[in-house]
Amino acid sequence: MSLKYTFNFLFIFFFLLNGCGAVVSKEDAWIRVNQIGYLPYDSKIAVLMSRTPIRTTEFKIFQQRKTVYEGLLSNDLGSYLGFPHHYHIDFSNFQSDGVFHIRIGRIRSNEFRIENSLYLPLVDSLLKFFEVQRCGTELSNYHQPCHLTDVPSVIGSSNNPLQLDLTGGWHDAGDYRKFTLTIAHTTYLLLLSYQYFPRVFYDGNSNHRADILDEAMVGLRWLQKAHFQDLQIITQVSDPNDKGTNWRLPEQDSHPRFGYNRPSKVHCAYSSATFALASSVFRQMGEDQIAKEYLSRAQSLFQMCSTNIPNYTSEADSAYVDNTFSDNLALAAVELYRATKNREYFSLAKSILDTLPMITWFSWGDLTVLADARFAEYDSKSAERVENVLNEFLNMSNSNPFGYPLSVYPWGSASVQTGVALLSILYAKATGKRSFLGLASKQRDFILGCNHLGVSFITNSGNEYPKYPHHQIAYLKKISLPAAIMGGFISKSAYAPFQIVRESKDRFAAFQNDTVVYYDDYQDFLTNEPTIGNNAQCLFIMAWWASQ
Repeated sequence: MSLKYTFNFLFIFFFLLNGCGAVVSKEDAWIRVNQIGYLPYDSKIAVLMSRTPIRTTEFKIFQQRKTVYEGLLSNDLGSYLGFPHHYHIDFSNFQSDGVFHIRIGRIRSNEFRIENSLYLPLVDSLLKFFEVQRCGTELSNYHQPCHLTDVPSVIGSSNNPLQLDLTGGWHDAGDYRKFTLTIAHTTYLLLLSYQYFPRVFYDGNSNHRADILDEAMVGLRWLQKAHFQDLQIITQVSDPNDKGTNWRLPEQDSHPRFGYNRPSKVHCAYSSATFALASSVFRQMGEDQIAKEYLSRAQSLFQMCSTNIPNYTSEADSAYVDNTFSDNLALAAVELYRATKNREYFSLAKSILDTLPMITWFSWGDLTVLADARFAEYDSKSAERVENVLNEFLNMSNSNPFGYPLSVYPWGSASVQTGVALLSILYAKATGKRSFLGLASKQRDFILGCNHLGVSFITNSGNEYPKYPHHQIAYLKKISLPAAIMGGFISKSAYAPFQIVRESKDRFAAFQNDTVVYYDDYQDFLTNEPTIGNNAQCLFIMAWWASQ
């Protein structure tokens, strides 16, 4: 055989062997998937990211060594977060149950499951996180009773009690502070999860409440204590130095703890919305007496908003400063209308919501879209506003390969993502339109590993998850949190000024870039700390998929 024909033969051989001429190196390309997996009828999109162009057009799904599905890659989606080439791997049409992995040439993804009951265990684990966070004598298997003298003194109003019982509730995050806003937010979302998806939390025993309602009552009991008399409400317990104090177990905490009596319309309105929702939930369960008590509390707190208290409390010692109150008031009016069907609440909710500007955001401090989503089944304008906001998120998510819904990465980006998914689900529940459930699925998949680091942001969930969260109980007791979602990526420019000195080696160093960062490190409170509010948002969205 001549040299010419030998060369041509070898060229064709390697062309066929390596998929249309591309040698796909394991050192140059990675496949990112949702590491928990997918429901059979889910939108299922994995991402191939590569340092070099991929010329092959095919991917294969394997069950062990057997090929069970073949498909085509998308076109090159371009550069993002340090990698120049990205491709979508869409296998939404593959609906078989089992354990699978994806291969493209020599590149292999992590294993993932496809099955209907996939998300039930994750919902249970997310709920268990709140047991870790319980304070006072609220029973916890993760630590002993703690902060049994909350609080020895109160700061704020001139007519403070000398001592006030503020035991109970939940610690907000990895430290031991307690905040009215985030306890209200968390309690509200636990109640909302049960109201929409009761069967997910029902264990078949009609003689006791579902565990999620018992957990919600931890928050309700504390909020009742915080609203200790008419026109008075505690806004937080402990101060910023709590976080800077040497790490200690909660039962050994000797840091001074004060209650801050600084009532505002923001705090009163969100607490009112929470009690109004509680009234609806417990009335539907036939617990009329407790429902009546919660409704009375909701109306009392709502009435406080018309008194001469500040619109908001801007206090230098709070980690949660909400500078607008109209969104909170709108949500309270919506929930009171849902609880009572009193048209005065309807008119007030509509008049507020029709004048509020559209905010492409959702969090404990931005409730406008949440209020619209809860009002959407009664008012077409609210439904239209939610749709407009979700279209903004959808457009931004379509501009990058991983479906991230913003153009920036703020502190708490994972909370933005669970919020976007939550709004997408509420819109579907209110209107019957499933237009944005694919957007919700992208946020879920991103959080569970389909991101450029290939990290699941939820402890004990997936192949690569946080091992060293910024959480004192986990650190000191050397335990793994049952399921806690971390803060997520943050822009490098926002991270740098905090000058965090990390303890552990960065196992994601090969994938870090000049734009955003995440570190699995005990000292990193920016990207690697769980909060009760985001865990409640995450629980809601996972309960949706568990309910399917």
